[in-house]
Amino acid sequence: MINSILHTHYKIIELLGSGAFGQTYLAKNLSLPNEPVCVIKQLKPHHNNSVPFKTAKALFDREIETLHRVANHPQIPQILDNFEQDQEFYFVQEYIDGETLREEFNHQKSWDESQAIVFLKEILQILEFIHSQGIIHRDIKPENIIRRTQDQKLFLIDFGAVKQIASSNHQQASSTIIHSRGYTPPEQLAGIPELNSDIYALGMTCIEALTNIKPESLTQLRDAQTQEITWAENIRISDQFKFILSRMVCIDSRNRYPNSTPIIQDLNALESVNGPSNASSNYSPTEILIAEKNDSEESTDSRDYIPTEWKNYHSKESSSDEKTDEEFELDLETCSTLKTSEIQSQNKLNPQDIFQNLHESLKNQQKIPQLIKLTNIIRPNVIRQFLKKKLIIASSSLIFIGIGIAIFSVFVDKKLSSTTQASPPSDSINHQIGGQINFEEQSNLREHRSVVKFLAFTPDGKTLISAGEAGTIKLRDLSNQSVKSLTQTQSKILAVSSSANGKILAIATEDKFIKIWNLTNRQKVSRISAEQLTWSLALNHDGQILAAGGLGMVRLWKQIQTQPKQYRSQFSDQTSEPIQSLAFGDADSLVAGSADGTVKIANSAMPKVQTFHKHSKAINSIAFEANGAILFTGSEDNTIRIWNLQPLKGHTLPAIQTDLGGVKTVASSPAGRIIAAGGVYGIQLWDWHTGQSIASFSNHAAVTAVTFSPDGRILAMGDSEGKIVTYVSK
Repeated sequence: MINSILHTHYKIIELLGSGAFGQTYLAKNLSLPNEPVCVIKQLKPHHNNSVPFKTAKALFDREIETLHRVANHPQIPQILDNFEQDQEFYFVQEYIDGETLREEFNHQKSWDESQAIVFLKEILQILEFIHSQGIIHRDIKPENIIRRTQDQKLFLIDFGAVKQIASSNHQQASSTIIHSRGYTPPEQLAGIPELNSDIYALGMTCIEALTNIKPESLTQLRDAQTQEITWAENIRISDQFKFILSRMVCIDSRNRYPNSTPIIQDLNALESVNGPSNASSNYSPTEILIAEKNDSEESTDSRDYIPTEWKNYHSKESSSDEKTDEEFELDLETCSTLKTSEIQSQNKLNPQDIFQNLHESLKNQQKIPQLIKLTNIIRPNVIRQFLKKKLIIASSSLIFIGIGIAIFSVFVDKKLSSTTQASPPSDSINHQIGGQINFEEQSNLREHRSVVKFLAFTPDGKTLISAGEAGTIKLRDLSNQSVKSLTQTQSKILAVSSSANGKILAIATEDKFIKIWNLTNRQKVSRISAEQLTWSLALNHDGQILAAGGLGMVRLWKQIQTQPKQYRSQFSDQTSEPIQSLAFGDADSLVAGSADGTVKIANSAMPKVQTFHKHSKAINSIAFEANGAILFTGSEDNTIRIWNLQPLKGHTLPAIQTDLGGVKTVASSPAGRIIAAGGVYGIQLWDWHTGQSIASFSNHAAVTAVTFSPDGRILAMGDSEGKIVTYVSK
């Protein structure tokens, strides 16, 4: 690609970055005098008709549209051109010759108050403009602010994560969570960004400049009662300026400045008292060749149309990554220590080797329980074929040491694409060794007017419970497909959980309450004041204990059907990272997944919580296999990791690399070895024993909830537009 000519006059001179769906290049415009440098973003499809590419193309187009909308502002890089060539798509953007704030922070001293005020006023007027266009940037951080060399002006870059402001009162939750650790406020992590979400991120950036401490470290310094950051104790700035910054970074968006205008007014008033700021321009920026952040820099943002490239992990992972955190105590029972061990990834997956290892491990099984993290990431060959009638999963059995191993090959419905290791032509996919399981679409209804937040079957499999983010809870009778409403909440729904016995439903809403419903008589039985936003809920099997994931902690209530009583706070680490997902495995275990990718496992066999740092982004979903021995964690980093809670040692099973644009939801089939996961690009199914992808369900909207019926015969999915689809096996 280097030195090639695009669109007759753009000469590529350097590759700046690459991802699964495209690249970013530095180029010269040969048609203009002096051949000015520009930045070219390329969207390069693998298959033009694939659902992942169609979604990526829509997001690519959205960035182009946004750049056109903000083109009139002089401190936003201008979009210069966009074109299609050889079925690949490009847009051309102004190149800013300068240095990012991240690079400044790496070699400059901390700022004084006058420098910080000048910085804030300059960026706030940019935010004031983009907010007036109905745009939330969602990714304000030092990497996305550039100081131009020639005049020291600041530029705001990278509009690939923008969110359009809804015109209705009920803004729909975003199916894509943009998370830059330390800069992202709680409401954005909950999928409901507001204008002042950008204010929070800008405030954290300014505090970093003043303190020379990154926000992920600053957020460890939270007041135990208020959860606000205690950042200003040793900083020489005026009390008035401390007040302004503290209000910008309030954890509760309702206490934060609503937008840029009042902050600018307060800063002007401060200057009128203290005199104008005369921040010296002591910067000596060096030229960089990229107007985007460097791919090598650590980032947790989610750019769906250029997802992180798949990687095979061949190196041995040290068990030192598995930490016992002294701060995380769970006194469920006084019990023995659960020793942890980790299985080394293998370069290739061979079923015979796997089960030979399993056989050896069973012979040499230790008496002390082992918690095994399964870390082999596989990258199967993905071959999609669009068929018309129904999804046929062909299975067969391979007998090895008395264990039946189901081997699946897949047929796909008109919106389902088949993914197998082999690639037979469509007229010969029926080749199989064993019997068939046929899945056909049973129903396809838009049941909610907002994101489907929750799906679950009742234990008898006769009713499907669903929750819409706008506040609706519905019960569908699967015998006649009739739908009844259980309730309509006044505030947006953030999290829902039902007990395994089907009797209790818990609903967490944006007004910071948790409502408890008895599903047997369909009556609300209690209400709990959570006092903060709740990102996740979990009920134990009989619905007697409720766990609620908040900001860096999980709180537990008992007697929730009568007089709810909070009796313990767990996983408390005083960080700003919400607990995004929760699940009870059995009476003695609780698992939490954090927005920073941390997994915390509490078990009666452990006196302390075990903490693991293997996911790189938010853990959106947790699921257990039917017998509670196997745990699945699905993350925004596009992986599903598999954890064995049984005392087996020495065998390797795969972690799974998905093709979903971030894993939003995970479910395990009660009937066998199948797991399903949903994301921006649809649904995928795997045999989790082998890691083989056996099917993919395409969907034009992001899949936000999946679940299997108790007998495993029905798979239900809900999406970001409120649609619920059920598939039944024949």
